[in-house]
Amino acid sequence: MSLLHILFAPRAEGCPRLALDLIDQEHYQTGGRAHVAFLVEEPDDLSSDFADRCESLHMLDWRPRGFAQLYFRTRRVLSQIRPDGIVCYTLGHHVPISIAARSLGIPVVVHVGNAPPSNDADRRKVRRFLKIGSPFVQMHIACSDVIAADCRETYGLARVESIPNGIDISRFVALRDRPHAPMAPIASMAPESKGRVLGMIASLAPHKDHTVLIEAMSILKRRGIDDKLLLAGAGSESERLRRLAVELDVMDRIEWLGNINDVGTVLSSLDVFVFATTRSEGLGIALVEAMAAGVPVVASDVPACREVLEGGRWGRLVARRDAETWADALTSIESIPIPPIHTLSRYDIRQTWRAYAKAIGI
Repeated sequence: MSLLHILFAPRAEGCPRLALDLIDQEHYQTGGRAHVAFLVEEPDDLSSDFADRCESLHMLDWRPRGFAQLYFRTRRVLSQIRPDGIVCYTLGHHVPISIAARSLGIPVVVHVGNAPPSNDADRRKVRRFLKIGSPFVQMHIACSDVIAADCRETYGLARVESIPNGIDISRFVALRDRPHAPMAPIASMAPESKGRVLGMIASLAPHKDHTVLIEAMSILKRRGIDDKLLLAGAGSESERLRRLAVELDVMDRIEWLGNINDVGTVLSSLDVFVFATTRSEGLGIALVEAMAAGVPVVASDVPACREVLEGGRWGRLVARRDAETWADALTSIESIPIPPIHTLSRYDIRQTWRAYAKAIGI
């Protein structure tokens, strides 16, 4: 048995990391080795990880408006490898991919990982693509209950299943017993500093809200609080955010880690995990990783974070665009509980894999 995972690019972010975990589970649970196809080859942060774990890698060489070419290239790859099913993580492009798969009798499930765009024109565009592709798709898999509701209510989709993105729970739970270990850049903090290490792991993209964190760091600095902020991730907002940090005089309080592969090392260095995001957030798997690792969580009060944190039961929810409120929330974390391990069972990657396999029909 083998699946084909189709992703936009091997970037170090949510969907490619989820695909890698599902690929590992396919091997552990069935002995099979998955195949992977990318629409574009850059950025190639995780290319070597996919090469090590997959039976084959394919490049579909996507070009804007090249839907006909994408159909024929996908069909050629499918005819070559004949997978038992396809998991497609990229919306819009999934239409020619799904049509090619249907022509060969190969089932496709489509991963939906973000809330509908706030812009009306963009939202109508996504809805149109999803409706066109729907007859050729076995199931639309929403990464959370919130996104499943959006798929049904906003996009009018009938075949939708909520399957939360999963992680290797045991690997992150093991971090609860690891000594707090500052990373090298943070180790350079002055010995007399009593500041804490805050951190966020997420792409520096418009649908996140790193801006409010940087503004909150400026407020903490004015209050005489000597905290540091680790930002792990890269993306289109990087330069703008760096300029903002300079403008607010907090560059000395922020470590820009770029894309990382070892999430555990970062989590082990943190006193608080922060997750500032927008209504577009689909789940926030980094939230689940921090919770499993036993790191106190402060997150934006948006639907996806409310779902993961169970309405604030397992973390503090903060008004998403209020820097003063964020600074207040980050000042005291003593009352934030660490969730018992059993409360995270729905995010176990083994369960995620079984649900995906069932949705595909294998």
